[in-house]
Amino acid sequence: IFLTPGALRSDFAVVPPKPNTRKEKIIVLTVGRLHPRKGQLLTLQALQMLAPEVRARLEYWIVGGQSKSNYEDRLRIAAGESGLAVKFFGNIPDEELSDLYEHADIFAMTSINHGHSIEGFGLVYLEAAAHGLPVVAHDVGGVSEAVIDGQTGLLVPPHRPAQLAAAFEKLIHDAALRRRLGSAGR
Repeated sequence: IFLTPGALRSDFAVVPPKPNTRKEKIIVLTVGRLHPRKGQLLTLQALQMLAPEVRARLEYWIVGGQSKSNYEDRLRIAAGESGLAVKFFGNIPDEELSDLYEHADIFAMTSINHGHSIEGFGLVYLEAAAHGLPVVAHDVGGVSEAVIDGQTGLLVPPHRPAQLAAAFEKLIHDAALRRRLGSAGR
């Protein structure tokens, strides 16, 4: 038996802090296979619950490839009907992914248990933290081992859309909290 630790795509390099500049849009980023278990649709629905003036300040960026089901089609239809600015990037090379992390303000992966499939430890949460992003996630599986609620991100019980929307709203309105959680994650 060989034990191999998981490694971040950044090769454990410390990513320098982002400059503290004001941007026109707040970018929420999700990186993961397009699958119901990964929760992209749940994130989209939570963001859609926010007030129109808040939604106008957001962009939701989704990185990940198509799964075998029609989930991507459902996600694209929901995005088109959401009134949000949503960008689909598909699968992209690691060197381009780092640039997306650098432009993002909040990382979201709202995984849920789906059949017999559960979220494990989740290296992507650590990858986002290495880039100084605060994380919004559901408290399922091994996620709480990668995201410390109130310290590196905000954990929300699954199937609580109002609480999920409130977590996003809290981070959207509080840049200092985003910086604090992101710095702690780094």
